[in-house]
Amino acid sequence: MSEFIWYWTKENKKILTTQTDLAEQAMKDGFFVMGTLLRPGRFQ
Repeated sequence: MSEFIWYWTKENKKILTTQTDLAEQAMKDGFFVMGTLLRPGRFQ
């Protein structure tokens, strides 16, 4: 099963989250937020 994640860069860190409300807040704060599908087993 694939999972949708949101990500953006803050200073020199890449932030990844599955929480839409956090991504919306980052957009309101002026960050460029991208979304992608994460395939299972990618970060093992």
